[in-house]
Amino acid sequence: MQTNDIVLNELILERNRLTDLIAELNGELKVIQKLINRRTSNDSDNPTESYIKSSALKPLQAIEKLFKDFPDKPFIPSEIKIELGRLKKQGLLITQSKNLLNVVHSSLKSLIKKDAINKDESLNPPRYRLKKEPEVFMVKPG
Repeated sequence: MQTNDIVLNELILERNRLTDLIAELNGELKVIQKLINRRTSNDSDNPTESYIKSSALKPLQAIEKLFKDFPDKPFIPSEIKIELGRLKKQGLLITQSKNLLNVVHSSLKSLIKKDAINKDESLNPPRYRLKKEPEVFMVKPG
């Protein structure tokens, strides 16, 4: 195994560990929020509640982030579905949908329409990759 692959695998494991820790802390934060709400009578917005809501992503945002985090990786829809399922399990995904694969496909269509990703149909199943920015070459006058 190449050194880059080893480092990449270690980074992925660390990311998973940190995401699990964040989910655990968000769960504890929700419990604390409930306790605070029981003891206070005013109905003002609580900063901890707004943090919980703001840390969760909508499916399209989560998929865009996934592509930006791994710009060179081609994804198949089932890989993206697994990632969304992990986020949903941790409470970091805002969706009511029971079928995440449908959500993935509709989000991918939206990203293609926005010209943010490319679809490689030469493979089965098709692969999706973040669209690379065109390189700008400077021409020196001369």
